[in-house]
Amino acid sequence: MTRIRGRMRAVLLSLLLLVTLASPLSAYEYRSLTLGDRQIAITTYGLSPAQRNLRPKVALVLSGGGARGFAHIPIIEAVERAGIPIDMVLGTSMGSLVGGLYAAGYSPGDMRRLIAAYDMVELFALSALPPIPLDPTPLRRNRDNLFIIGFDRGGLGTASGILGDQRILQMLNDSLSRVAGIVDFDDLAIPFRCIGTDLVTGEKIIFSSGSLVTAIRASISIPLVFTPYPVDGRMVIDGGLVDNMPINLAKEMGADIVIAVDVNAVDYDVTAQELESLTSILAQLVVILTKNTVVDQVAGADLLLKPSLLDHGLLDFAEVDDILVVGETEAALHLEDFSRIARTIGTARPLNVLDPNRYGPYFSLPDVFVRTVSHRSLQGAQFESKAGFDLSQFNRFAGFPLDSMRKSQLNAQFDELRLSGNYATVSYDYTDASLGRSGSVWGNLEIQTRQFAPRRSSVSAGVFGTLSFVFEPEETPSFEFKPDFSISYSLYKVFASPTTWSVRVSNDDALHVANLLMYGFSDNWKIGNEISYHSGGLHPLNLRSTFMDEQVQDRMLSTEIILQHQPSPRFLIQTVALFDYLWFGDPLVGQGGFLPSVHLESVYSTMPFGFFPHRGTRMDLSLDAEFKSDLGYKLESRLQKVFPIGDRNALWIDLHGGLSHIHVPRKESYFDFGGSRGMPTYPSTTLVDDMLLFRVKHLHWFFEKPVGLILQSMLTVGSYGQTVTGLLTDDPTLTNLGTPFSTFGPLEASASVALGFSFETLDLLFGCAIDAELNVSVFLEVL
Repeated sequence: MTRIRGRMRAVLLSLLLLVTLASPLSAYEYRSLTLGDRQIAITTYGLSPAQRNLRPKVALVLSGGGARGFAHIPIIEAVERAGIPIDMVLGTSMGSLVGGLYAAGYSPGDMRRLIAAYDMVELFALSALPPIPLDPTPLRRNRDNLFIIGFDRGGLGTASGILGDQRILQMLNDSLSRVAGIVDFDDLAIPFRCIGTDLVTGEKIIFSSGSLVTAIRASISIPLVFTPYPVDGRMVIDGGLVDNMPINLAKEMGADIVIAVDVNAVDYDVTAQELESLTSILAQLVVILTKNTVVDQVAGADLLLKPSLLDHGLLDFAEVDDILVVGETEAALHLEDFSRIARTIGTARPLNVLDPNRYGPYFSLPDVFVRTVSHRSLQGAQFESKAGFDLSQFNRFAGFPLDSMRKSQLNAQFDELRLSGNYATVSYDYTDASLGRSGSVWGNLEIQTRQFAPRRSSVSAGVFGTLSFVFEPEETPSFEFKPDFSISYSLYKVFASPTTWSVRVSNDDALHVANLLMYGFSDNWKIGNEISYHSGGLHPLNLRSTFMDEQVQDRMLSTEIILQHQPSPRFLIQTVALFDYLWFGDPLVGQGGFLPSVHLESVYSTMPFGFFPHRGTRMDLSLDAEFKSDLGYKLESRLQKVFPIGDRNALWIDLHGGLSHIHVPRKESYFDFGGSRGMPTYPSTTLVDDMLLFRVKHLHWFFEKPVGLILQSMLTVGSYGQTVTGLLTDDPTLTNLGTPFSTFGPLEASASVALGFSFETLDLLFGCAIDAELNVSVFLEVL
């Protein structure tokens, strides 16, 4: 009987704990429960009705101030050690972030641990714009990786801020997911309010309900630094412009005692000598705007703390530790003030001395569950692509909790979608929450995407190229350096029609200047004309890597008529009729000729362009036909498939082949067989007429932020026909119309290992390779 009673007690205890901890929408209370001879304390979330009626009411008001706002945390620690109970938290900008975490149930120690878990510079060091999506170009070899600036008649630049919010939203969602079902901020562990500003009307917005993550994100929108955030049809910016320290609001909410922290107060008294630079003047303009919203409210604070943060700016997120120390110093100066306030409160209500390093009540809450999945564009349906948003990739989260593993999986998918270039931000909200039968919270996972209005005119630039050392047994080592560049200008809606005019200047072994007009005569069809001039190394024996004895300059004038069909962003097919006039050699004794040809090209790609795609498929096909006395042709195809293996690994299969039997030898008529894109133990400038390559790569990401660090291991097997030096050394004008595959040599194999660095628009690859003949190469490539 004793055993049965013991088991019943254990079962009853488990059920009671489950019920109380499984309901994040319940009130925060302290109760004692007696089971037999044991007394158990049960804690639930939120202020009890009795606590809400206690007097005097104490408000904690935290100002905005960018990175300076981390100084709020040590001051909250001092408040807790003094036993001062906090009945409401109000914050603006960075004060809303710290205050929102505290109100949600984070202790000061929890916030310190959260800061330590994130790289603060990485968190904020993200462009507001995603990588520019590249047009599907068959057999693309490079991109404008330095910069691209969009413009139109509405202005310069696409985004209305410098820094992106993808990582900030990830941090907020990860850190506050357990309270995602709470829509009334009075039901948080401590009632909370934060301030935003309507960008259109200038009105003050007081966030008291809705998504806590949305409210905080909107409140921290420092103008020009972060983009305004869309909330219920309004564009919201930093609340500091209208109320940077909402003391009056705390009084309106019934606060009897207000403890306020102003992390910007040190800037209110500056001298003219301190304002001699552009950055200092801009910072002072922000201070002036926020100061005027604070000074009239200061008298309402019973205790005002002003951390001495003169040496720390709004964006000094790399100096978090130093800012925390400044906050500790300021708190230490006011220990007697805290004690005085505590004594006053203690005469009317119990004090609440807490260990700041404890785990806060937030962590007593269970994870919320996903009932359904939906999608919403924050900018409205007009910004959605015609292909729509593929929600099926997120259906796997339905029926499961938003635990750490699934939040990590969500973030990985969000990052991948952003890197596709289609979205500036991909995040989520949690809506329509309700309690399930077991007391757990179930709701809708709303995937939120944000795009900025496209400015289709642009100016851009890129640098790319290779550097390699090749060591062959009993041969002199060879060194090759091949830097290339491009500059592009594109103007959309020329002549008030769907016509795009583009000018592109690039240099590889020759200088290329191209002028292109493309007219879109339907949603998926375009017709265009390109006229281009090429000067320099066009002939394969007149390249930087081959160096003919005499100094010559090849030239070509080309005209193209283009018909292009693009049924989806991933697929393109085009036909190009070319009329080229070439001149090889010395202007006085060189040889000229007219060469007509037709190109048929297509590409299908779900794979991001670069050295390090996570997943996707890409298929390229190009067929060129030259019309002279006999038919000359060039055929090239490539199939690539990347298989993700977990979160940090991928397997890349690459099959690449080509045949080139043409009339007029030009560099572009042959295939690159060397470098990291071919057989890496061959120089990157190795050109061949026929080629077959099979490559298998393993990619391992050590980390992806702020700069990706990747280990690439590659096995390459391939064969080729003839090199251009073997073909053309004796006769530079040789026509190569031989039989396909007739000159293929034996299969060769090589293995390589390389370390990669991946930026948003630029990849670097540094590695070494060895083949079966013990040839060794060391290479560096930029894409």
